[in-house]
Amino acid sequence: MNQPLASVPWGPWIGAYIVLTGLVSGLTLVTRFLRPDDERAATRFEWISSWTALATLAGCTIILISDLGRPARFFLMVTQFTNAGSVMSWGAKIIALKIGLLAVYLLLLHRRRQALAAGDAMLTGRATRALYTAVPGALALVSFALAVYPPFLLSWTWSSPASHNAGSALVYLSSSALLGAAAASLIATFVPDVSDLAMTARVRVTLMRFLGAHIVALGFVMLSLRANETRVVFDELWHGASAGACRILVAGTGLAVLFTAPMFAGRRRTALAITALVSAAASRYVIFAAR
Repeated sequence: MNQPLASVPWGPWIGAYIVLTGLVSGLTLVTRFLRPDDERAATRFEWISSWTALATLAGCTIILISDLGRPARFFLMVTQFTNAGSVMSWGAKIIALKIGLLAVYLLLLHRRRQALAAGDAMLTGRATRALYTAVPGALALVSFALAVYPPFLLSWTWSSPASHNAGSALVYLSSSALLGAAAASLIATFVPDVSDLAMTARVRVTLMRFLGAHIVALGFVMLSLRANETRVVFDELWHGASAGACRILVAGTGLAVLFTAPMFAGRRRTALAITALVSAAASRYVIFAAR
């Protein structure tokens, strides 16, 4: 690849930022339909997953501010609309919007938990109930935008040629869903009283399906990168500086497949979630870093 600059403009921390945005968007999307049947357990599950998403977004914000050099620059990216063509600026706005929506939703969940503890089935106040219905849908839309935002950003750069492939958007979307399902699986496994047998089964099936979709997306990207125009990127993945991350991706995906036996529980379920996290995170980083 032709390099117009002596060094790449973004380092490993931006790669970590891209991985974390996938986790936070996938977790919010998955919890929209993957929740316990019991209302108390479902509220607790959403409470924990929302706090996890908010903490992850805080980390993303710190990385962006550090990369920009001054907090004021991040503030201007969020509040100003004069540079509407800046993809990075829109990414900052999406993150800020999701932080705001999560803060509102956590307040609503807090009230919901109080109502359930008092024996009430419904939140009081028409406006509060309307918000409790509308905010999750808005969060899902913003999370989808955040999940597919990185390939749009990277497609404008010379430093991530693998992202110029159309299939990279599918990899970013599938990896985001896989990260979210794996995180939900770990929450359901390690946090008491947030899961039941039905949810455990749904988590397992969802995780396996997302893993299959992710492998298919990766396969299409790898095959398309073997073309003459992008062969140098394909060789970089296996023999260049990105080979280590690519081998982690292959190992993580292979172990995840190994742990998808028809019957598994306990440690094997945890191992599946962890290896799925490794696979999805490595795939996002590899597409960012391969040059």
